[in-house]
Amino acid sequence: MMNIAITDVPNDIYTLSHFIDNTDSKVRYEDLSVLNALAVDSGAEIDLIKVSFGSLPEILNSYVVLPVGATFSYAEGPKIIRKKGRSLPMQPSLSVPGKQTSAYVLARCFGPAYGEVFESSYKTVLQDVKTERADLGLLIHELNFDLEQAGCEVYMDLGAWWRDTYQLPLPLGGLVARRSLGATEMAELVKQIQASLRYAQKNHNHMIERCMDLCAWRDRYSLERSIEVWINEDTIWMSDEAKMSIQHLIQLKSSVTGFSSLSKVFHL
Repeated sequence: MMNIAITDVPNDIYTLSHFIDNTDSKVRYEDLSVLNALAVDSGAEIDLIKVSFGSLPEILNSYVVLPVGATFSYAEGPKIIRKKGRSLPMQPSLSVPGKQTSAYVLARCFGPAYGEVFESSYKTVLQDVKTERADLGLLIHELNFDLEQAGCEVYMDLGAWWRDTYQLPLPLGGLVARRSLGATEMAELVKQIQASLRYAQKNHNHMIERCMDLCAWRDRYSLERSIEVWINEDTIWMSDEAKMSIQHLIQLKSSVTGFSSLSKVFHL
């Protein structure tokens, strides 16, 4: 039995539909911050798990990045947002969708000096800003489409900063496999994920309906837009540029936390 843990956002369900419908797999859905924590927990014994690339330094002793199923941004990306017209204190509070996320690594490196930083579900960060529970919010990719209608605005575009600085895709999150699976089983797992993604692409309309049934989103336009934006060539097979971008992010994370790992990052 393959133990799998992913988010309930469209691109994960779209990519891993084969495993979701396979009786040989046990799939659980969690918020990304919970998944990052599960990967750190050596007792969780999750074979395949979706994580933020910002969490890699803490988990590389137990997991290795697979070259398929990842999320990279060439256009969209995380943003620090505020309520329209709201003035900010010298050290604004910040609502974040997890302190192990790639977005928070960027926010710490290139955002302002924060006051209180508290963790919320990615689904409630926008609401935290709208209701003024937080001065600022760190909005990850899934909800960028809802920004205008919530009466909020971009304070800092972290995705644009990354692209201007590195001229590389922004690494957001990906699939990691437990090292104890071994090279042979990992290679087979990679093939199965590729086959699952190819099936989804060939049966796109059916998979949109499947995502509507399973994911937390109920707005079809946002769901289809999410799949269009976040499933690209680097999802099918990670390019050298994409791998380089992950290495840059790991270096940034190490620079602000002092935590580093010498373990091999990639499988294949």
